[in-house]
Amino acid sequence: AGGSRGQSGAAVAQVVGDGQQRQDGGVERHGGHRVGKRRMRALRGATTVEANDAEAILAATAELLSALAQENRVGSADLVSAVFTVTTDLDAAFPAAAARRLGWDLAMLCATEIPVPGALAHCIRVLLHAELPDGARPRHVYLRGATGLRPDLAYE
Repeated sequence: AGGSRGQSGAAVAQVVGDGQQRQDGGVERHGGHRVGKRRMRALRGATTVEANDAEAILAATAELLSALAQENRVGSADLVSAVFTVTTDLDAAFPAAAARRLGWDLAMLCATEIPVPGALAHCIRVLLHAELPDGARPRHVYLRGATGLRPDLAYE
């Protein structure tokens, strides 16, 4: 669904699957299973791998993305974009390749973290932008060795 915002914060005009517009800010997706106001939110997550190995990076990233999707009850149609970072000791694979393997078709960017002395090594981070139901609280996911980054948000 696409839309435009009025300058005064007026209701958003949404284009729905059948080409009709809604002026109430609601969103209706194909098959009508996503109805109601939606809001773009940022979801954070991180994980670690034991070594700079392509398959390990892809598997850990897929695990992280699947956990984020499950915890926030989002599907690929809800996803807008993803920014991945890796520590400078990981260069065997692009984390975005794991998202593509999951069938995610969205804008993605991979970058390296700032090499701060003493920072967690072998770490993959993601900032995922997704449309959630209005009022839904984002649930961030930290796995493996990354649980120490945010113990309050560790995923079980």
